[in-house]
Amino acid sequence: MGRTNFILSGLVMAAAICISNAQNVVNITGTVNDTKTGNPVAGAKVMLTGNPSITTMTGSDGSYKLSGDAVALASLRNGKSEMSFKGNMLSFTVAGNNTPVTVDVYNLKSELVRNLVSRNASSGNYTVNASPAGLASGLYVVRARVGKQTASFKMTTLGINTRNAGFFANAAFVRTGLAKTAADPIDSMQVTKDGYKVTTKALTKYTGIYPILLNPKLPAGDLKIVSERNMPQVDWGSNVDVQVWDGGTQLKGDYKTEPFEGPTSWYQTFGESSIYSGWGFVAKPGTPEDMSAWANGSMHIAVKGTATSIGVTMASVDQGGGFSKKVDLRTYGYIPDNKWHEASIPMTDFTGTDFSKIDVYCGLVYPVDGDSAAYDATLFYQVDDIYWKVTK
Repeated sequence: MGRTNFILSGLVMAAAICISNAQNVVNITGTVNDTKTGNPVAGAKVMLTGNPSITTMTGSDGSYKLSGDAVALASLRNGKSEMSFKGNMLSFTVAGNNTPVTVDVYNLKSELVRNLVSRNASSGNYTVNASPAGLASGLYVVRARVGKQTASFKMTTLGINTRNAGFFANAAFVRTGLAKTAADPIDSMQVTKDGYKVTTKALTKYTGIYPILLNPKLPAGDLKIVSERNMPQVDWGSNVDVQVWDGGTQLKGDYKTEPFEGPTSWYQTFGESSIYSGWGFVAKPGTPEDMSAWANGSMHIAVKGTATSIGVTMASVDQGGGFSKKVDLRTYGYIPDNKWHEASIPMTDFTGTDFSKIDVYCGLVYPVDGDSAAYDATLFYQVDDIYWKVTK
């Protein structure tokens, strides 16, 4: 691959890593540029995540250089059991022999659905297909324990998320169980700069070019995600996806019939074979959002429909979709009379959410737990004018 800087919103870092044959010294060099102007950025901090003592700041020309002993850096892997999740594939490293490994799948009620792995593993790198044949469509949480390390990941099953549909179609035929993989992450680089999000890039070897995208932090003050109000907006181009979490949700964006404000809204209908509907506006993988500035403020949303109950959630990375607090919009004035209702939800009502690492900006579900009315696929609802205020 040629030495190319990709120009997107935020910053990008291109790094070239060279190993000297005469010594064991690894030299990591590169530049940090402003992706909007293309100009070099001075004062960006660049370091190795596995060894923060190897760090530097970019100069006036945006260049940097990290140096370290190659043998010492490679040995940093020892004792780690790093885990990651993509699509429905769990990947992790086992540091030592006879290490206990457990992988379980839970539903939205925190009930165990399937134990995928429960055994002692030898050292090496592994993958597990967390979506085996026979697992019903829906939203799950995959919990993994490798030695003393644990992690939880959200997962949608085959065909649920159109963004990942191609991946799921191929991965569904992978045999469930523990399989070794050639992937061998040895470290990562981290870049920080005031006004931008912190980001990391996994290093699979100490050579080559590793571009890292840094997206701007959210602007201060009141903030919108679906609204025509005159206020700053979450950057859809760099950090927002629309995700569907069940097989029956049918979405229509830019719905133009009687929106609450402006020319458009979002329209939601349901599948006959489903018993649950869930979807939302989420951060793109690996780019959680720091919304600490709004933690004592409020979320505002306009809702219209016939659905008997609608739940709203905000979730942080560590919660997983099945464990985030879902508030009942009926508490904030919604009734299923097919008329618009404005709801103002104090952010403090989303209990247990870490606003410094938001993964779900706004999730919507039907029905809400405790709704005595039967699920009815003939119902619908619309949402519009979703924004946050820094005050309640």
